[in-house]
Amino acid sequence: TKPPSSHLDQYMHIVKGSLENVRVMLVPSPRYVGLTNDEPPRLMGEGFVVMQSNDVDIYYYQDEPGLVPEELENEEEAETSSEDDKLQDLPPCWGLDIVCGKGTDFNYGPWADRQRDCLWKFFLPADFQPMRETEPAQPGKPRQIQAFELRMNIIADATIDLLFTKNRETNAIHVNVGAGSYLEVNIPMTVGENGYSPTIKGQLLHVDTTSSMQYRTLLEAEMLAFYVIASYPRIWNMPQSWQCEIEVYKATYHFIYAQKNFFTDLIKDWASDSAPDIYSFVPYSWKFKVLFHQFEMIWAANQHNWIDCSTKQ
Repeated sequence: TKPPSSHLDQYMHIVKGSLENVRVMLVPSPRYVGLTNDEPPRLMGEGFVVMQSNDVDIYYYQDEPGLVPEELENEEEAETSSEDDKLQDLPPCWGLDIVCGKGTDFNYGPWADRQRDCLWKFFLPADFQPMRETEPAQPGKPRQIQAFELRMNIIADATIDLLFTKNRETNAIHVNVGAGSYLEVNIPMTVGENGYSPTIKGQLLHVDTTSSMQYRTLLEAEMLAFYVIASYPRIWNMPQSWQCEIEVYKATYHFIYAQKNFFTDLIKDWASDSAPDIYSFVPYSWKFKVLFHQFEMIWAANQHNWIDCSTKQ
């Protein structure tokens, strides 16, 4: 334990750890004998590798909440409280910091996202009941943790592979990112009048993106920043509005017409072909905002739009 982040709390639980040769995988159950309609795009050893790294440092922390103090009755008592105490009147903290070192590789895509959705529904199934608005803690009661914060920092060069399939053939978008890239996830632990809104933000530095097409070059950028806001209303089947903002700095995009079919196949794989279940269907909409700073697009304008992809470059 260590001192809490606020003087109103008791203490802070902490867990530190260093891991080597980390690998997170989705492995099929050997006891399952049913049909498999959705096969992973790439198998490495026993299953699909979601994340691997040579070394990972973790830091878990959680404040032990104290009691909500009694309200000051007059202004004279309020003036006696110091500014430092007012600044430390923050909610109890709860989060996990992850630092990834050399040899870090992430694999994701439509198939992995469908598995994430299945795991979420299995471990956190919906109860189909309207969420109750969280009431503020009263004086003398334990203080409330407002959110869980997850931070992931990458301190060495890393790769991100976005994998999808078409006609049982694996396609990929390969992204190289530099040291200093990070990801932050904020999951509220309280429900407001309009529900709750998790957020995801982060930035990727020195982005170099290629594809599995014959013409591999796709995008180079100095930095790519993103910010996602998800909206979950209190009633489970009310329409949800998701927002995504992307900012790209000093980017060069190499365009050929064949990429149209490439990205169309990615979208089709991500979109489910099965009819939605009316008993669990939730309508939602996406709003995208993309900003480019110092953007350059290179169009291949050769005769008959022919490009020689046989070179090593």
